[in-house]
Amino acid sequence: MVDLSAKLAQESDAALDRRRLNAARVAREHVGTARGDEAERLLALLDVEFDRRHLPGMIEEFLRAFPEGFLDPQHLEQERNFKLDASRYCKTELTPEAFAAVQAGGPTEDLLGRVRKLVQMTTMIQGGFEKPKLFDAINDPAHTRNFLAALGDLLHGPGDAADRLDRFSGVLADLGLRKWTYATYFLFLSDPMRCMYVKPDGLRRALEITRYPLEYNHVPSATLYRDVLKFAGWLKDKLEQQGNAALRPRDMIDVQSFIWHMAPTGKHAKS
Repeated sequence: MVDLSAKLAQESDAALDRRRLNAARVAREHVGTARGDEAERLLALLDVEFDRRHLPGMIEEFLRAFPEGFLDPQHLEQERNFKLDASRYCKTELTPEAFAAVQAGGPTEDLLGRVRKLVQMTTMIQGGFEKPKLFDAINDPAHTRNFLAALGDLLHGPGDAADRLDRFSGVLADLGLRKWTYATYFLFLSDPMRCMYVKPDGLRRALEITRYPLEYNHVPSATLYRDVLKFAGWLKDKLEQQGNAALRPRDMIDVQSFIWHMAPTGKHAKS
């Protein structure tokens, strides 16, 4: 395996990508066999090689912007505190009781106002187009109750986060809102220890930079969201393994901020 490590160091990223996709397929299809174990060992070596090529540069750039890492005052001000405020608001205002009252036939105005306020508390949903489109849809009396029922299920319903996202995605499709930003925003703020916010362009760029083997699809689904959460957990582990307390993510807010910094989108995108 030492010789293979040396060989991998000489191969192009494209060649390593092909190796990784094939090894991941073999590992899935031959679990518990000698062939599957060999594929897992190859995947581990590929991780080491990609880390050597790509992760150090991303970390160096992040630390140039925030010398104290996730503890840096600028990071707290620019990336973390407002998301924590929004998360606290989500947990205290979008409660099971609030949704149950609407489900029982109560008025929708108060709860809908809380949803709109939560969306306005951050810039994570784009303000010039995405927010107005969302508000137009959910303010329509023909859709308000269905949306609130679906949002209540997303935040407090049965099943894991991926299953709940899958159901919510179906309702978003009916409203013409089936996008990852809408599908994951509320989940992320309701449970930032485990859930990840997905900005499609940023995710695709982060996958490209890290060479992580995940095939993106623009349609939000349970299967792909589980893969996104695995990617987020993988990246969190990689940062923790650096042995630097300043690079130890406290939650997915820190992981999402790191992804945003290495793969910004829109007017912030790097050329």
